[in-house]
Amino acid sequence: MKVRSSGFPFKITAEDLIVINSSIELWQKRKINFDGAMLYNFIEAWEQFIDTEWDTWDISEYNHYIVCRYWIQIAIEYSLPKTKEKLVKYLTPLDMIFTNKMKPKINIKYNKIKVFKSQPYFWELNTIYPEV
Repeated sequence: MKVRSSGFPFKITAEDLIVINSSIELWQKRKINFDGAMLYNFIEAWEQFIDTEWDTWDISEYNHYIVCRYWIQIAIEYSLPKTKEKLVKYLTPLDMIFTNKMKPKINIKYNKIKVFKSQPYFWELNTIYPEV
């Protein structure tokens, strides 16, 4: 597995976090103190996820990592325009690695979550796991 060094070349603002945390509370049904460090960890996990050769990994590990993309997505959708632009710019090449490897899921299962604006997402309809 390649280990990518996260660039994460920007900061998330207090104004972003107010809106993001409100949407997370609606999603998770509880307060979570989402901050820049959590976002950094989720982005770093997504970077590792897309670089992983999943042939020898368990599907539970795959599913654990895919959840990171939801946390990133909520930050994208609820951050202020300037932050959103930077997030999308940073994540687009990473997402392209996924989309270049992906294949359609045979059994598509996703739950529509009200706070997410653009479901279904590419990672819900497709997979890079070998036998899904």
